[in-house]
Amino acid sequence: MSKISKGLGVAIVGATGMVGEAICDLLQRRHFPVDHLYLLASERTAGKRVSFNGESIVVKPLHEFDFSRVQIAFFCATDTVSANFVPKAVEAGCIVLDNSQYYVDDNDVPLVIAGINDNALDVLDQHRKIVANPDSIVIQLWTVLKPIYDLAGIKKVIVATYQAVSGQGKHAIEALAKQTVSILNGQGAKTGNRSQQIAFNLQPVIGKPVVKGHSSTELQFIRQSQRIIIDPKLQLSATCVQVPVFHGDSLVVHIETSESIGAEKVIDLLKKDKKIKVLGDFENNDYATPLTSSKNGERVFVSRIRNDLHSDYGLNMWIVGDDIRHGAALNTVQIAENLIKYHL
Repeated sequence: MSKISKGLGVAIVGATGMVGEAICDLLQRRHFPVDHLYLLASERTAGKRVSFNGESIVVKPLHEFDFSRVQIAFFCATDTVSANFVPKAVEAGCIVLDNSQYYVDDNDVPLVIAGINDNALDVLDQHRKIVANPDSIVIQLWTVLKPIYDLAGIKKVIVATYQAVSGQGKHAIEALAKQTVSILNGQGAKTGNRSQQIAFNLQPVIGKPVVKGHSSTELQFIRQSQRIIIDPKLQLSATCVQVPVFHGDSLVVHIETSESIGAEKVIDLLKKDKKIKVLGDFENNDYATPLTSSKNGERVFVSRIRNDLHSDYGLNMWIVGDDIRHGAALNTVQIAENLIKYHL
């Protein structure tokens, strides 16, 4: 892949959505080398103006855009949009960083967590110029577990996720807000397209039932983890729960390591990682929550790291992260930064 100039033409597809807005903000804050930024969306939201580096940029309709004008395109829209427009962007010579689920199971498309498996980007020299972004829960988990895996090995991971509605888009946030207000006013809640009420409730299935009682989200979590950590002996299990929280995904994690290292050594290890914030004063309520720790956060928060009561190889912990800003937007921007630094 040939070198390109430091000033880039960049497009954000789905610029008016939460992930697109977060990427736009991060490009400014991290001084990403943008010469020209093109904000693209459906005709429904085209025409809006977004401030970027002191300039007011008009959001343009996606279907009219010529991708030969840019070198990098961030896709932050639906699977259908990615299916229809990513091939056009690649054909025009553009590198695509995709936040949909359309390419996550495509073995010719690298699935990357920045700083964890950057070597997967090497295949861009041989295959299509597309990089897929994993689910936020996968990014949060392996941001924390990869240092432990490298130090002591991990044989088993059992995860229960408590996922915010923000991962399903602005419409889900609005639905939770409306249901909450309606219930507090004594009027009950209309579920709309949902099978059950989400306000003041928990739903133990995210996605669709697939096989033997597992949901599509749970199996997707396992598949993506296996693509990030290539270890056929690693055992993975997940239960994914939808919770009435606006922003921030939380994970209860149990691991079994290959070597006995203990909680104190893990705490010291994770405190050295700039991507992670360890909160450890459990007795004084110093622990992570979606409300206090993750909102607009650019680090993964870990607390309640403790030894298992029944195994010298077992560890338990609580992980929290901002699913939009960290899990989707920041990881995608960091991948783009790595491409510029090492591959372009």
